[in-house]
Amino acid sequence: MGNLQSAPNVRPRRTFFDFLLHPLVPSFAGGEGGGGGGGSSDKNTTINNPYLNDATKRKPAAADDNGGGSAKSFDGRASSTKKGHDGAIKKWNAFAAKNNYPQFDMLTQHYVCGTVYANDSMANPRHPPIVKLMEEFAQFLVDYEKNPGEEDDVDDDGENELEMLFSSTGREEYNGLAPGSILGHFTRLKSRLFKRFKPLGFQGDMPDWYGNLHRSLKNRVVSACIARGGTVSKKTVGIGRKALANMCEYFFGQNTAMGYEKRCVLAVVFAAVGRGGEISFTQWDGVRWNVDREHLVMDWGEVKKGVQYLMTFHPDATNWRIDVLHAIACYVLCGHGGAKASTTQQESGVNWIFPGYVDLADGGAASKLSRVVEEAKDANVADLLKESTSHGLRVGASDEMVYHYLLSVFAAISRGGWDCKADSLLFHYLTADSSIDQAGKALANWHDPRMHVSAPTLDAFRTSENEHIVEAFCRELLGTSCIPNVNTEMKAVRDVLVASLLRFYDDIMEADKNSLVIRKIQAAALRTRMIKLDELRQWGLLVKNRFLVANAQNLGNNGGTDAERYSTALTALQECCAQMSAQLVRSESNQRQLLVGQNKIAAQLDRMESNQGIFLKNQQVMEDWMDTSTHFPAQLSPLKRKASSMDSPPKNAPDPDDASATTKKAKAAVGNAPDDASATTKKAKPAAAGNALEETMSTKAVVKWRECGEWTCDALIEELLKSNMDLNSNHFIPLKASDDSSKKKNAVRKKRLNARNVFKELFALANDEQKGYFDPKNLPSRDLSVERDKWLLEMKRIVEGLAILLAKHQIRTILKAEGNLTDQSFNKKFKNTKLSVGRLGNLMGEALTAVNKANEKKTS
Repeated sequence: MGNLQSAPNVRPRRTFFDFLLHPLVPSFAGGEGGGGGGGSSDKNTTINNPYLNDATKRKPAAADDNGGGSAKSFDGRASSTKKGHDGAIKKWNAFAAKNNYPQFDMLTQHYVCGTVYANDSMANPRHPPIVKLMEEFAQFLVDYEKNPGEEDDVDDDGENELEMLFSSTGREEYNGLAPGSILGHFTRLKSRLFKRFKPLGFQGDMPDWYGNLHRSLKNRVVSACIARGGTVSKKTVGIGRKALANMCEYFFGQNTAMGYEKRCVLAVVFAAVGRGGEISFTQWDGVRWNVDREHLVMDWGEVKKGVQYLMTFHPDATNWRIDVLHAIACYVLCGHGGAKASTTQQESGVNWIFPGYVDLADGGAASKLSRVVEEAKDANVADLLKESTSHGLRVGASDEMVYHYLLSVFAAISRGGWDCKADSLLFHYLTADSSIDQAGKALANWHDPRMHVSAPTLDAFRTSENEHIVEAFCRELLGTSCIPNVNTEMKAVRDVLVASLLRFYDDIMEADKNSLVIRKIQAAALRTRMIKLDELRQWGLLVKNRFLVANAQNLGNNGGTDAERYSTALTALQECCAQMSAQLVRSESNQRQLLVGQNKIAAQLDRMESNQGIFLKNQQVMEDWMDTSTHFPAQLSPLKRKASSMDSPPKNAPDPDDASATTKKAKAAVGNAPDDASATTKKAKPAAAGNALEETMSTKAVVKWRECGEWTCDALIEELLKSNMDLNSNHFIPLKASDDSSKKKNAVRKKRLNARNVFKELFALANDEQKGYFDPKNLPSRDLSVERDKWLLEMKRIVEGLAILLAKHQIRTILKAEGNLTDQSFNKKFKNTKLSVGRLGNLMGEALTAVNKANEKKTS
């Protein structure tokens, strides 16, 4: 047949055994292409390379044997991935040094791939030279013994690899690498080799030689681990809601800013189905409140995958310990646990939510969160397994979503940020936000995540009357927190955080009434100087009850039936009703106490006014006496002097002002009978003084006549009844000589005259039964407070009706006298008439004037 090498296009004949040995892959030869050997090709046989003369399959030739170039290429790996690759290369270099092989950076394309053609295909793709080295490297990893203090390299990446854990409590002591670490180093080294030397991946990322070797290695290390008595798991142990709640309660109980920060980080990572390191990229500038959907929105970034998407946070249905809104509120209220100086807002220009997790080394945030979990395990927190890590939060949240029978798998995928080849761009744009929202409600333990969930709100107790008090409380509580623009652009976020604090105020008081959160809430209320501590509890009950009523149909865990859900809703509503009934009873009791106190105060005021009236009437008597004091010698007092010892007044004494009937009688006696004037005065004046004093002592209160012009008619009658004044008594409108000398007193006297006239007209319009309400004797005593209040209420109703009749009668009289009595003019004038005592008195005067004018016109 000749030399086949001289005829590259001639295909040699293959025997049956060749098909048995190599059914799919043809042998390739060519010089030193055998590389590491191990193949079955005949050196004297050359098979034509199908890619050699195919111009369409040619690729650019490698830059050099080192797989590098003069310019540094772009590296899109995440920091955790780089760390894992560096660990694998470190293990390779240790293996190479032991066996006198080239270090990883010294490997060449020819040493790894053998002969490579111009289109980057290898001459021997089934068994390149690197196969033998990879077999020896796998054995090196299996036999590797760790140095004292050396730990397995932990890969935070590894979504494409099995995260295998094992327990070293087997039957024999083991100081080697964990199964997951062995497989991780092997696969990451393969990844770097295929990235550096392109011909290795010419036929795909998983050639047969590598797949066989990887499966063999996996079976060997797993079998050895099981034989040692170790434990192998295909994923990290998840942290469920119960374990998370116990962890959060433990850190909340520390009553420190650091404890509140740890609780908040755990709750946020679980709700976001996040990785430990992703918490370090959250910032307040990406936080907002969705008013329509009533959930908190945060921009969540995955640096590992180079994506950012919205993440929603919802109030928990039942448990305050893992309620993410309450956790954030406590963290903001009490301050973060500390941060590096380089992460301050002034230096970084970014408002980080968790500055204590920012600016750490690669993997530092995840490691810090893992230490938080370790701290909880060291404290023997219930339901937390010893194998739990920070990655267990993501695993536990994933399980929570998957096991929710009303949540679609696409919603879980969207919230977890996983790639799904069944997904489409249309699904991403149209349903991603809705799916993330539903998955968030499933994680918050709502029965049906497709239903709307109402968040706690301050509108449960905020009204137009106390709005300024609530705003002052919010500003005192969170107005100076780390949230930027908290009282303006972020006001909605601030309000829902305050509402979350009040919603669980009773629960926190029951758990620890001396906690830092309670102390800060109470201190903020006291600083406003408008809120009592009891009001905080009332506000909290109102917020909680409104939250339960608004979401009653959706209560119950994700595994309950409809009947259980309805039962839970009914129980919650019954509790709300019971609390509201108890609150109503307390309110009524407080109201009764206030009324009793008010009655006591009113009685004291009545006594004070009575004493004041007595004093004023005594003063009036003395003024009347002083007006007539010129009739007597200065050294004598008419109140103490006996009639037989009184001297006659001087004949030329000036006449006093006309002050009273008694004074007029004294003046007449002086003018007509000078000899008997002294006797007349002696008899008249003491009698007048005695009558005034007796009248004063019988009066229980003094009406404030200066204000009577603006009173309503029922207010006037009530004042007269309470002061025990009779219409026909002399002191209803006392006459004093000094009234003519003061304009102010004249004005008051005019108001009293108006009041007297209005009183008479109202009394005249009343029937016999209604007139009983004008008599002070019929007013029940203050001891009978209920009967007294009812009696006064009925009096007000009657007097209001009589006042309307009086106003209408006077208006008709005026319009009729003016000749302008029409329905339109009557309605207009009545509409503009104020039913006060002063206005009705003036109206009566206008009616009298109008009638007199009309009569004058008729007579003229």
